Amino acid sequence: MELDRREFLTIATAACALTALKDVAMADNATAPAATRVVDAGPAARYAKDGVYGDFSTQGFFVVSKGGRLSAVSSICTHRHKSLVARPDCTLFCKRHGSIFSEDGKVLKGPAKIALPEFASSVDSVTGHLMVTVAVA
Repeated sequence: MELDRREFLTIATAACALTALKDVAMADNATAPAATRVVDAGPAARYAKDGVYGDFSTQGFFVVSKGGRLSAVSSICTHRHKSLVARPDCTLFCKRHGSIFSEDGKVLKGPAKIALPEFASSVDSVTGHLMVTVAVA
């Protein structure tokens, strides 16, 4: 099968465009990992009682104590990136659009569809403080 000039140019242009798109996609995947910072959330003993602690919500997370396990979930709604508030029933509520999340970040009521991310956390063996690793925007 022979190609005329117009067909050849069309195919060559498409091939160049696909190569450029592949290069852009690979460059996006090769970007450096997000920067992080470690926040000292204070003595782990402070969170002995089950509940959601909002002391660090302005720093991007809530400390959650449940059944002796400590975790840190995002304090930013996954719907439109607005701040959440902790309610007395241990749910997390978005005043802006009404999304509700469980204390472990699962969506209980939309419009949000994506669960809240959980941040890496651990208790420092020397100080006994809860250390939370938060992504920096």
